[in-house]
This record gives sequence, structure tokens and C-alpha cells, in this order.
Amino acid sequence: MFRFSRCAALLVISVFMLTACNTTPYDRATVFYDRSEFPRQLAKDLGISELHVSQHGRCSAILTTPGSNRGVYYFCTFALTPEALYVMGWNATTLSYQEIATIKLAELKEVAYEKILRTSQVQLVEAQRVVALSVMIDEGGYHATNESLLLFESLKQMGAREGISEGMINPPPAPAPIFIPVVVPR
Repeated sequence: MFRFSRCAALLVISVFMLTACNTTPYDRATVFYDRSEFPRQLAKDLGISELHVSQHGRCSAILTTPGSNRGVYYFCTFALTPEALYVMGWNATTLSYQEIATIKLAELKEVAYEKILRTSQVQLVEAQRVVALSVMIDEGGYHATNESLLLFESLKQMGAREGISEGMINPPPAPAPIFIPVVVPR
């Protein structure tokens, strides 16, 4: 009987501790996004009086060079206008959006779409840069595959040439401990 109650107590404590874990997605915690106010806030931060945003949302972006499948990873927000696609980060010190990348649609060579399971990327290819953009849900943490496809189709309708994806573009690998054996001769 004592053993059962001890195990039951450990189980209850374990469940209690696990329910106290914070589950806020990391991208939501680092990039502010309010869907109703975003276009107005972005226009103010960019210094543009009239910004016609046709599509916007939370995203993750990987910036790399043509021919590479690894790049720098950012949590971000995006805004599609008739002239450009703005990819913005959040500065919590100044409470404003900061530019990660601005892709002028006139300078865009091609746009490709890649999807593996629930992960999708819109790959925007310029002369010296590739931006792989994945649209996320407003709450953060999960890919919004339909919205990524909608962004891809919108870019094609705006005149971007459709290209062929060479596969997913990945963030840099996570750092891992390196084990180096040391042999000391006797």
C-alpha cells in the first residue's frame, strides 16, 4: 500500500509540473503581430503614407544565396503590396518593425513553391539572394500551408515567373557538442 501511494504521489507531482510548462511558441514570443493593426503600424514604421497591403501575416524566413540550400533563419511578419513583399522583424526596444528583406516584384527573377508534409515554402529568387518564406498561423508555432500557397499564387498573378524548386531551403544546423578523444601516451 505504501509503495502504491508513493508512485501515485510521484505521478500527480509529475503531471502537475508538466501542466505548468509555458507553451508559447518562440516565434510568437519574439515577433509582435496584431492582424487588424499591422498594415497601419507597418506604414508608419516604413514612413509610407499610403500602403496598399493585399496579404499579410506571421512568417518564418530563410535568407540565402542562389544555389545554396542553407541560410540565415528569422521569425518575421510579411506584407504583400503591388510593388514589393516586405519581410519585417520586431524591435521590442523601439516598438517598431524593422526590415529583414524587401523584395521588389519588378526585380524578382522567379518564384517557386516547395511542400513537404505540412511544411511549405515560397521561394523568391532574386539575382543575388533567395528568400524562402513560410507563412505561419497568427498564433505562431505552426505552418499555414494554404496561406503559403495563396501567397505563391498571388505573386504569380502579379507577374512573377514560376520557377522550379530544387528542394527545401533549411536553416543552419543546431550546434552540437563535439567529442574529441584525447590519447595520452604512457
